[in-house]
Amino acid sequence: MLSTGNGLVDHHKTHAEQKLFSCSLCQKAFSSASSFRDHVRLHTGQKLHPCSLCSRSFNRPSKLRGHLQRHADEAAGAVSEGRSWRRGCRSSSLINPSDSSG
Repeated sequence: MLSTGNGLVDHHKTHAEQKLFSCSLCQKAFSSASSFRDHVRLHTGQKLHPCSLCSRSFNRPSKLRGHLQRHADEAAGAVSEGRSWRRGCRSSSLINPSDSSG
């Protein structure tokens, strides 16, 4: 998020030529340790950010925030027709009983 001073500094680092952190599995390089750690979780499958409303978990906090926003939008009736985002959600209060796809 760019709203904080540190967020902007971290964002500028993504454009830096010097990438100090390199993935040994796919050779992708990163300028920040946190981005590198998030990336490694893609390879390991580790998901440290669980949704408090359903059974889904995410490897990045930003993905969890987006998911939680979708829950909030759905509760407010603002979610569009496509409901594929809910795949894996197990919150019975959020699933339409007439929707057999769950």
